[in-house]
Amino acid sequence: MPVGYFTKAHGIRGEISMVLQAESVEILNGLIYVRPRNGGAVKPHTVVRIRRHHGGLLVLLEGVDTRNDAELLRSHTVLVDESKLPALEEDEVYLKDLPGLRVFLASPSSQNGNEPAAGEALGVIREVSSPAGQELWALVTGEGKEILFPAVDEFVLSIDLKEGRAIIDPPPGLLELYLE
Repeated sequence: MPVGYFTKAHGIRGEISMVLQAESVEILNGLIYVRPRNGGAVKPHTVVRIRRHHGGLLVLLEGVDTRNDAELLRSHTVLVDESKLPALEEDEVYLKDLPGLRVFLASPSSQNGNEPAAGEALGVIREVSSPAGQELWALVTGEGKEILFPAVDEFVLSIDLKEGRAIIDPPPGLLELYLE
């Protein structure tokens, strides 16, 4: 399960900066897996130390002893076993479960405080990212157009993994930027 990525080497002793896209640093303790940015084989690594630095994380891995070693991990994805992930609350989902969900616009009746109801089909979630800590969905419409959608609570009315759909209420003008 992807939980973040390495950005750049820090110092001369093998530490590397990491962007963590999970709430708990503890999931990095012990064994992690690293997937190269260009694909390739996923490799296991043991975390020796994690420390906070300027709002981010610095990670030291066993066998990564120099700046050059750390630099080789730049832009690689960090993964953990799903067994390390915390249990979800009733209204939560893992980001990994979102790609492939069909996205619908909320029907007008949803905007009157009623239970969200699916209206017009918009597209499918192709990818989920978190640049600068903001969850962003890359949607693809039936016509093949891409929409970058900020997945904030006020715009995402419901996600139903069993039904394979999400219902959204985008801010005025957002869709027009992409569809016109």
